[in-house]
Amino acid sequence: MRFKILSLILAFLFLLVFFSLVYIQLIRGGYYYELGERNHIRLIEWDAMRGRIFDRNEKILADSKLTFDIVIIPQDFQDKNLRRLSEILNTDVDKLKKKIKSGYLSAFSPITIKENASQSEALLVEQSKLDLPGVMVQIQPKRYYPNHSAGANILGYVGLIDRSKITKLKNYGYKIQDMVGYSGIEEYYDTSLRGENGGIQVEVDNRGRQKGILGIRPTVKGKDIVLTVDSRLQNKAAELLADRRGAIVMMQPYTGEILCMVSSPSYDPNSFTINNSSSEIKRVLSDYRSPMINRVISSSFAPGSVFKIVTAMAALETKKATANTSFVCSGSLRVGNRSFACWDTHGVQNFIDAVTHSCDVYFYSIGLLVGPDMLTKYAKEFGLGSKTQIDLPSEEKGNIPDRMLRKLKRKEEWYKGDTANFAIGQGAVLVTPLQAARLVASVANGGFLPDPYIVEYVANEKTHKDKAPNKLPFNQTNLNLIKIALRKAVEADSGTAHLVGLDNLKVGGKTGTAQTSTAKNHAWFVGFCPADKPKVAFCVFLEYGGSSHNAVSVAEDLLEFMSLEGMLN
Repeated sequence: MRFKILSLILAFLFLLVFFSLVYIQLIRGGYYYELGERNHIRLIEWDAMRGRIFDRNEKILADSKLTFDIVIIPQDFQDKNLRRLSEILNTDVDKLKKKIKSGYLSAFSPITIKENASQSEALLVEQSKLDLPGVMVQIQPKRYYPNHSAGANILGYVGLIDRSKITKLKNYGYKIQDMVGYSGIEEYYDTSLRGENGGIQVEVDNRGRQKGILGIRPTVKGKDIVLTVDSRLQNKAAELLADRRGAIVMMQPYTGEILCMVSSPSYDPNSFTINNSSSEIKRVLSDYRSPMINRVISSSFAPGSVFKIVTAMAALETKKATANTSFVCSGSLRVGNRSFACWDTHGVQNFIDAVTHSCDVYFYSIGLLVGPDMLTKYAKEFGLGSKTQIDLPSEEKGNIPDRMLRKLKRKEEWYKGDTANFAIGQGAVLVTPLQAARLVASVANGGFLPDPYIVEYVANEKTHKDKAPNKLPFNQTNLNLIKIALRKAVEADSGTAHLVGLDNLKVGGKTGTAQTSTAKNHAWFVGFCPADKPKVAFCVFLEYGGSSHNAVSVAEDLLEFMSLEGMLN
């Protein structure tokens, strides 16, 4: 009986083995063959070199450096070799373990345990290859920015792709562990800059040692980009702002080419790549002054008296004021049951006097005559309240108050006091420094609204197609009158923008001192130079910068630099 039971068990086991072999060899044979093939084939991926970024004079602003990364293949790496690896890399064993654990994706996916390794470390790893299976040196191109912080806010930086970008870009060939652009040119033109990765297929034995090369796919370098920016001007503007909060933007008033764009404080984008300093990255991200925001396009502020250019045009176009229209400034104006102050007592002021002295009482008066609806209309004609569509990410549109929308959406009444504030660029009026520069450029060039752009060429192909300029529907006589007034604001001894050095440069401009919720005001100066045949329109903005004379002083230094460099000839 026992023999029969044992025979049945053996027969059952035999049949089980037989059918298992049939299943493995005949039914699942193809699968296990492919698995075995993959097990002795390794794909070592090579990252493509990103395209370089140049300024208008072919000076490199962003390049790539070849660096050494130490990586491991989890399937082939043995924990007993951790001690030896830690000695070579002068790293604690526990830190290595944490990096391996946090970087694990799959048995075949490489884990970078040290970026930017020294040549001696890379050489030691290569020499110990036989004793350290699964450990290898990868030569990687890393992004490098020779100007450091001077152009960070327009260039951006590169880093590992995050979850949100993977979700949006997976259909464009992006995958986990890809390096992508964040902010600035790096983000906006990432698909052009990134190139195509390559790699090498190698055959390895059961210990992970290389036996031969099966195939090579070369990388394709990304496309080079040429900016409209002049790095000489960019560096000087960054130097003048130093560590102050603010922004400077200069543009060609007819074409819209951006000549410089500086936001301060800034950061060094090399911290995210070459330096790979987590402490520096943490410091930048936690800085209350927000150094990673491009204040030129991504922040909007009350423009103060800079907005008087709009109010002046609205009054002239609607015939509520002429060159001879005068008001008496006694230091304040009663509007409803509230007194609206002027920054000084100016006495009798005609149109040009009021622009020259930036008389608030005059602009309260003509603003009330024009009314809020016309102020909104003419502000929007100048492109305020809308994005300029510059080729950079994260542009703010600012805000232009609208009496009708306020009543319909928020059920709030509009009062005369709101109009008075609106007329001098306070209240709910918000503009970006780029919008302010474009506003004054439109006056300087005779009434055309330029389209700002910062990239001239991608792989030798021009990005900005020539098209008919956006002609503004303004009377040329009115434009000329405002231009004369802006010139006098700089040249007259009593002008709010008067500085001795600017007289020689023939500058037209308008200052602005905008009140904030703190004790310190924002300081603005917008203008153009030379006044008769403008080569540049600009905006200098100092966040909590106090008097607008501080902004004028910065502009003077920058324009003098341009003159010495022959940029205004």
